[in-house]
Formats: sequence, C-alpha cells, structure tokens
Amino acid sequence: EFCRGSIVADYVRFKVLTGLRKDDILKIHRSQLKDDGIHITVGKTGRRIVIRWSPALREVVSDLQHGSMFLFSTKHGRPYTYSGFNAMWQRKMRAAKQSGVLEERFKDSDLRAFVADAVGLDHAKELLAHASSATTERHYRRKPRSVDPGA
Repeated sequence: EFCRGSIVADYVRFKVLTGLRKDDILKIHRSQLKDDGIHITVGKTGRRIVIRWSPALREVVSDLQHGSMFLFSTKHGRPYTYSGFNAMWQRKMRAAKQSGVLEERFKDSDLRAFVADAVGLDHAKELLAHASSATTERHYRRKPRSVDPGA
C-alpha cells in the first residue's frame, strides 16, 4: 500500500472517501466531527455539507487520533500549511516510485477525479460540493461512459 502508516496514506484514504479539496481537508478541526458526520463549509463555494459516517471513514478518522485539535496536523499539533503538505507529498511520491510501490506518480487532483468516477454523477456532484453536475462532468469525470447501441 502507498506510504503505509503515514499521514499521506491517511490523507489519500480520507480524500478518496470524502472527495474534499486539499484546502478543506487540511483545515478540518475536531469540533467539526459530529455524531451524524463531518460538518464542512467548503472554502471555494461556501456550501455547507455533512459527510455522513461510514465504517471506512470512521476507521480513517480513528487512525488520525493523536491529540491535536486538527484532523491532519504536524507533530507539533498545528495544521499543515498547503506548501508544507505539498513538500511532504512530493517526498512520499518520489520514495514510493523509487521503491516500486507505485508505477507512476499521481497528483492530488487525480484523487478528486477518481472519486467523481467511482460514484454516480448526482452523488459525485453532492460529494464534491458542486452547484451543477455539469461542473462535475466537465472537470472531474475522466472515465469514458459506456453506452448501449441503438436498436
């Protein structure tokens, strides 16, 4: 598994489950973890969403229990900066590629596209907090669509 046991691996697991943008993930405060799910105000759009708990999401969050007020934090308990997290991401990607764990590197944005392709369009639109499914389709859906031939 990619970067097993690292904050980057937990981030990838979390992002694949939630579809959130990096900015929003790195700012999650533990006070946003409620009984019904994770309450998020999406930074880019201002939309408020609740990502309901699933067993997999609870497991990732449980793996991130380290005493900090932020879900993803440095060893000093502060939230990662965007550039600090990017530097760590690049180091982990390089190491995973060199060790053969990954055949090719991938970008953070590839994970949102993966999420958009993994679920139906309406679900992807809601999960990615888009106002329009056209936005989801245009920017994130990468897999070719299967269609049945005419009669």
